[in-house]
Order: sequence, then structure tokens, then C-alpha cells
Amino acid sequence: MHTKFSNAINPWTSQRMTKTAKPRKPDVRKNVEEISFTDDKPVGRVMPDGKYTPVFERAYATGQRIKCPPESSQSISNAARKWVEKNSLAAKVSATSKYPKDGMGGVWIIPETAQ
Repeated sequence: MHTKFSNAINPWTSQRMTKTAKPRKPDVRKNVEEISFTDDKPVGRVMPDGKYTPVFERAYATGQRIKCPPESSQSISNAARKWVEKNSLAAKVSATSKYPKDGMGGVWIIPETAQ
């Protein structure tokens, strides 16, 4: 059963119906002679190097902790995970927001062969 509300107002919620019918744009006619074919293959999205790339490369090579403020450890660890995935590295990213010795955050990029 289909019900139409009086003056487009819902009697239970007293809210105006927000759905409006927008006219469809007419199709633009193309000339058939303008269409052509190529052998180009689709390309993936290009991901530029991030601002932490040199830091991640050093941490991956040495296995050292990336010391950071506690509130930014989560975002840095997420960026490190994306960096590991982008570079197809066999590594694990571990993070803590409060390291017991100094109270700062920490991120480690540990190669899987070193575990």
C-alpha cells in the first residue's frame, strides 16, 4: 500500500519529505568517428612517498624504535603498516602508546626473519 502525505509532511514525525525528483540530464550525443581503441592496460593508483619514508627505512634496517609522542603513535603505526604493504616487505609493525621507561610512544618495524 502506498500512502501520500498531506503537503509532503509526515504526520508521525512532522518532518517534511526531503526526496525531490531531479530531472535527468540529457545524454550528449557523440560522433561515432571520435571513438577509437588502444592497447593500453589499466594502471593502479599512484601512491607517493610519505613524509615518514626515510624514518621507516631506517627503522626497518636497524630494528630500532621510532620514538614519538603518545598521541601520534597510532597514526605513525598505521602509516608504517601501509609503507610495509606498499613495499611488499615481510615485516611486522608493533606499536605502543606509552613505553614504560620514558612514557613516550613507540613504533617498531620488525623484519619477519629477525623474529
